[in-house]
Amino acid sequence: MTLSELCQTLQKEITSGKFFWRSNPPIEYSSGLLFKGINFAILGLNKLNELENRWITEGDRQLNHFNLKTNCGKAEKILIFTKNHPDFVHGTLENSLDTWMFSVEAWNTSQLNAGIPPMSEPKKTLSEIIPLIKIPFATPTGIGYFDIQKKLKEQRDKFSPKEKMGINPLEVLRKLCYQKLPEIKTSTYEDNIPGSSDQVYEDLTVELASCRIASTLGCMLTIDDYAAHIKASFEKLNLKSASAQLKILRAFADASTLEEYLLYEQDTPEELKDYELIEPFVSKKEWQQIIESETNTAAWSLIIDNLLQNASECRKANSNDIAYLRYLCVLPEQELEFYATSLTADGEISGILKTKQGNLQITLNPESLHNTFTLEITHKPVVVPKLEKK
Repeated sequence: MTLSELCQTLQKEITSGKFFWRSNPPIEYSSGLLFKGINFAILGLNKLNELENRWITEGDRQLNHFNLKTNCGKAEKILIFTKNHPDFVHGTLENSLDTWMFSVEAWNTSQLNAGIPPMSEPKKTLSEIIPLIKIPFATPTGIGYFDIQKKLKEQRDKFSPKEKMGINPLEVLRKLCYQKLPEIKTSTYEDNIPGSSDQVYEDLTVELASCRIASTLGCMLTIDDYAAHIKASFEKLNLKSASAQLKILRAFADASTLEEYLLYEQDTPEELKDYELIEPFVSKKEWQQIIESETNTAAWSLIIDNLLQNASECRKANSNDIAYLRYLCVLPEQELEFYATSLTADGEISGILKTKQGNLQITLNPESLHNTFTLEITHKPVVVPKLEKK
């Protein structure tokens, strides 16, 4: 499918009220992640995507020993971009300063004779997950966590009272995408003029990016007023020129970048860089481990937030008190107490577990600590030594 044909098909689908990124976003079978950039459009506009939205490359198909159904049809060609020069003769990649592009075949899982069970459809709505502090999602390297509340706080001055209340969660995601869009615009991206044709491409980018984020977070999406706005815009759009077609290409590429920017962004908050806030409750070496840690999971972040908050409370305590952190876990038969003493280089927390049977020196990962125990702040009075009688 040429770029011109792809744009014509996209316009036809949108004006007929079909939005594959809301109903059937194309997913890579092997990783479970959404396809990126223009490949998202190529596979999403393929008619087979309506039957099954999972796709597998020819290489992965052979690796998994999946056979093709008889008369299953042709594979779809998708594009691969790499900084390395592929040597197809020896099957290796050579270092290169240039970006190389080549195509590979991708098969819809409905074309496979492999007995793959159907994919379970998302059942949660954005309204259900937005209030959560951290939302887990799949990444190429494992599990990440999306902190929607943090994003809202960063942009709190740019949201209306209605948006802050979360009346329309997808609108909140769109607003976040609009705020971040200027930061990821490509070098060929000219400033848009509201109401001009360029606004359409910007609106499409935000529509794609916000829906990609919602899908990555495992949410089902319905057609809303914004989708109707995109439909009305495309009914007036002329996509015959090469420049207009390249803008569509850019919209899909920028949408993928926006998704990554908002989901994977893990900047260290400014307050974490100030050691004085946490002194003397954590050593300087341990604090460096905290702010440089690559762990950065939801539980880890929550522990650090709690540590900052409680360190502040400790400072308000009477100077004759000793303040320390205690984690409690109430079981049917006993109450467990865990006292965090230090942080390991790989992001785990060492400490003392106090039980009825005695004290144990153990090390927990942030998830286990956060999911099992509740953090409490304790102010322990200093024991005043008794005066000896003369």
